[in-house]
Formats: sequence, C-alpha cells, structure tokens
Amino acid sequence: MCDSGGWLMLADDWYYTLWHKQSTRPAIGSIGASHEVFAYSVGEGDRSFDFVHYQNGKLARAYVVESPNYSDRIVVENIGTPLPGETALLREDGDNIGIQLAETLGIKTRFKDDELRIYVPPEEPQSLKKRFAMWQGLKR
Repeated sequence: MCDSGGWLMLADDWYYTLWHKQSTRPAIGSIGASHEVFAYSVGEGDRSFDFVHYQNGKLARAYVVESPNYSDRIVVENIGTPLPGETALLREDGDNIGIQLAETLGIKTRFKDDELRIYVPPEEPQSLKKRFAMWQGLKR
C-alpha cells in the first residue's frame, strides 16, 4: 500500500488473495460509486489483462482481454470511452499496459522502499518476510 498524491495504491500479495476473493470486484465498484478508482490485473502465465476506471460515481471504462492459448489476446469486454493514451498503448500490444495507463491518469507508479506500507498476515509472517527480502535482493 502506498500514497500517490490523491491516489491510494493497493497491490495484491504473492498468493493473489484479492484477485481470488469474490468480494474484490464488487468492493471496487462500491468504492467507485463515491471515489475515482482505477484497477487493473494481468495474467501471470499468459497475455491476459483487464482494467476498470470509475469516475463521477459510475463505471467509465472497462476492458477485458483473455488469452486462452497463452500467447494470444482476445477482447471479451470493451465498455466506455478509451482512457488517455489507451489506443496507442493497445496498438503497441505491450505487457505493461496497466502501469502505463495508471501513469496517464497521473498515478505515481515508482516508489522507494520507505514509501511502501507492507502488511503481513499473522498466520504466515516469516515466509512472506523471506519473500520480501528475496524481492529486495532481486531488484537491486
């Protein structure tokens, strides 16, 4: 979790807990009823991704791409007006579209370690601390 100007950024954990929870998408929609929200996810082993943007209390943009053959991209949902820069980013067919779109909305996407707040579930603090330490070593 970290602050980015007027934005609060949340990231999922190594187990994709938020992604797997059935309550996550409805919660994003509920927050979007009263706040601007941009949320995105990307596939791990394929080229799928999706993003939503809530603005002025309603869903302004939703775009969902599936990748059933792990190397393809098939648009299965396309609602609303494209975000700034979205058309060009989709044409580039890159793998970082979520981060790049966040940046076009003015969301800071690069942080120093001391700007992050990391919460570890009590049932497994040691393994997550080890993973974070490993991630720290890899990024240097």
